[in-house]
Amino acid sequence: MTRLKTLTIKFDTQLVENEIQRFRGAIIKLLPQKEVLFHNHINDGYRYAYPLIQYKRLNNKAALFCIGEGVENIGVFFASNNFNVRIGNKRHCLQIEEVNAKLVDIACDTEQIYSYQLTNWLPLNEENYSQFTQTSDTEEQLIMLQRILTGNILSMLKGLGIRVEQRVEVHIKHLEERPNVIFKGVKLYCANISFDSNVLLPQHVGLGKHASVGFGILTVTTINK
Repeated sequence: MTRLKTLTIKFDTQLVENEIQRFRGAIIKLLPQKEVLFHNHINDGYRYAYPLIQYKRLNNKAALFCIGEGVENIGVFFASNNFNVRIGNKRHCLQIEEVNAKLVDIACDTEQIYSYQLTNWLPLNEENYSQFTQTSDTEEQLIMLQRILTGNILSMLKGLGIRVEQRVEVHIKHLEERPNVIFKGVKLYCANISFDSNVLLPQHVGLGKHASVGFGILTVTTINK
């Protein structure tokens, strides 16, 4: 079992789904470029690692979710002492509505099952999107998605420096396909799912593609013995 800090900051600013990337851009403009965890760019390249600071829309409002080292870095945002931002064509003075700091356990358990919901999940890349859409067998598609979700969880654990000895188990109970998402000109398959796993995960953590900008938001529902 690993214990990590998480921090969720919710603002009073209303957002629609397509404004999350603009919200991210507005926050980044307030900060020095060297603060890599806010934008995940290194010089002319990209930081290919799990995002430790994530931009989200929670209850229709702008929010930041930080985990691990991201919690330690959030002080740079407050030190800027500037909460006047432009999101799209609108100017906002960000007012903090709620701050939720937690010390959470992350573990892979052989005796407990945890139930979750995952919203706006983007599981497929260009290669497996073609494979997925060419498969007419829904059970085979579900198995493929479960394998991808397992990989998403393992990638997150690796990005947080967590090793698990037990096998990660995932069972998707319900799948609701959403309209495809166009992200930077690429069409992406999108879904809301409910699933069980033997991995204990924190509330609001992001899984899957583009987790840094509001996709794949996890909600903890129940913990079953």
